[in-house]
Amino acid sequence: MKKIILMVVMAVTIVPLWAESTPQEIYEQGNQYYAQMKFDDAINKYREVATNYPTSSVASKAQYSIAGIYLIKLEYTKAIEEGKKFIMNYSNNIMVPDALKLIGGCYQELKEYSTAIAYYQQALLKHPIKEEELYYKIAVCNIMLYDYNSAVNAFQIIVDSFPTSNIAVDAYYRIGFCYQMIHQFDNAIQIYKETLSTVSNDMIKHDGLTFQIGECYYYKIEYSTAIVWFQKVINEYPDSEWQEKAYTWIGFCYDNLKNFTQAEAYYKKVITSNPESSWALSCLAYLYAEQNIKLDEALQYAQKATEIDGSMYQFKDSLGWVYYKKSMYDKALSIFQNAVSLTPTWDKSALTSEYYHLGMTYLANNQKVDAISAFNKSIEVDDKDEDAIKSKQELDKLQ
Repeated sequence: MKKIILMVVMAVTIVPLWAESTPQEIYEQGNQYYAQMKFDDAINKYREVATNYPTSSVASKAQYSIAGIYLIKLEYTKAIEEGKKFIMNYSNNIMVPDALKLIGGCYQELKEYSTAIAYYQQALLKHPIKEEELYYKIAVCNIMLYDYNSAVNAFQIIVDSFPTSNIAVDAYYRIGFCYQMIHQFDNAIQIYKETLSTVSNDMIKHDGLTFQIGECYYYKIEYSTAIVWFQKVINEYPDSEWQEKAYTWIGFCYDNLKNFTQAEAYYKKVITSNPESSWALSCLAYLYAEQNIKLDEALQYAQKATEIDGSMYQFKDSLGWVYYKKSMYDKALSIFQNAVSLTPTWDKSALTSEYYHLGMTYLANNQKVDAISAFNKSIEVDDKDEDAIKSKQELDKLQ
């Protein structure tokens, strides 16, 4: 009898040591690992809950936490996979909109912007959580897709529906940016000027805004007004990161105004201050090539610009034009062909210039058929562009 009693006592004593942890306890262990940033251990605990106790009250939280940790670890593909598992297994859970937003964010980080937009839109339909934030993300993705009109629509919803939101001011400014990108310069200037006069420098940097206003006037071919705004950057924001660009763009303006002495002076100011300024180097090289002067110096500048940034098709166009002017046609052809292959279709001004230059080089190299083809392509891109008009003139000579 004593033995039986002893065995029962031992059993009562030992059982708690063998008892399994509850789903809540395992989940809390995962939280402790998470707090200690032991993410792999946390994932193991959360997965134990989600896999072994899928109907428990903490299973959905555990599954969502797994997706969240992978996001923190920047393992976006795994985060997407786990987020989709959450939506599939807990489709009626209040956290589904958050999961959709998480998945959208991962696709955005992976530069799959169309898919990201689709998930953000699903999140809006499911439940308008932080609606202005989702519209902002949709707008940013549209910008990355060069769909500026759709971006404007999303930003405008924020401005109209959430005027007191922290991101409404930034959204309004970005509408101006989108207008600038689709060449609605008057609308962009109006928004930039309103922002400049009503928003503090802490929220939107005034030096950058001032520069962008100058940019818009430049593209409106109002070069003298553009110079005024670029000069404001130089005079009013002496410590600004935009200083170098302001000097360079004043050089652009004088170049287009055919005031080559002033253009050269501004480009040289930049190069003196920063010998690695690739834009100033390339522009000065092109200016010399256009004037057919200082070609050896121009070649040094153009080569240095492409060495600094070989991905810039504009720099390659400058280098090719210097080679052309120095009668180095084979090198020029190779450079222009590469420049054309790198130039995006939306940059029509660059393409018309490159095809014109390519045509002139083919012509100088006694490749008449290829020259005609290049001139025609220049015209096809934008028949109103200055270089397209030059291409038409060259074709007329060849008739």
